[in-house]
Amino acid sequence: MTSKIISGLRPLAVPIHEVRLLDGNPRKGDVAAVARSLDKFSQVKPIVVRADTKEVVAGNHTLQAALYLGWDEIAVIWVEYDEATSKAFALADNHVAELGGYDDDALAAMIADVLEASDELLAATSYSIEDLEELLADTSAPTELEETNEPDVEARPDEIPRIQAPQPPQMRSGLSLFDRFMVPPFSVLSARDGWWQDRKRAWIQMGIEGELGREDKPRTWFIAAPGKHANETPLVSFDAAEKRQKDEE
Repeated sequence: MTSKIISGLRPLAVPIHEVRLLDGNPRKGDVAAVARSLDKFSQVKPIVVRADTKEVVAGNHTLQAALYLGWDEIAVIWVEYDEATSKAFALADNHVAELGGYDDDALAAMIADVLEASDELLAATSYSIEDLEELLADTSAPTELEETNEPDVEARPDEIPRIQAPQPPQMRSGLSLFDRFMVPPFSVLSARDGWWQDRKRAWIQMGIEGELGREDKPRTWFIAAPGKHANETPLVSFDAAEKRQKDEE
């Protein structure tokens, strides 16, 4: 049969018998699972092959699966690695993926989405309905703390489960500190900011000035009647020093 290689990798295709498997490859993979994936999704990433020896550095099971499917071509990336570097890359290619893990809730949700779309697609992933049921059982099982509803008071301190305190509602709401406080409590107010100047102009338009209490720089302050503008006759007008004296009396 002809090879199933996506069009973007076609320029990288070579006769499949021009490359060979890595001698002494310690990785033992599921060739049948890889074959199911190739047959459904085609080859979407090239295998990595040493240019001098034609030996596969990464993608040995992809090559085996393609041979099993009867392909006559395979897409290849050629690298000029020496033997030690080739072995190191082969180890890294296999081991780095093993260092990761899964979020079981997210994994179960994704498997369920694929299953809902198509049984055939799920089969190509090599996951099964039984895998999904097992994941759902694991993620829905109550913890020991949830079953007893209280920690073991006789347990050592390092054995008592820790319960994460819920976040305050205002932190979960997604509001920024600026939205919640107008002026972030950790910052210094800059009177040069445009929004502050707009607010100041609005106050002045209402007849409110900010010199009250600054006796070292006495200026006339006034309170305008509702709806009056600052340039109209104020209802009350006296300087700050005089106001303080009246207040003291």
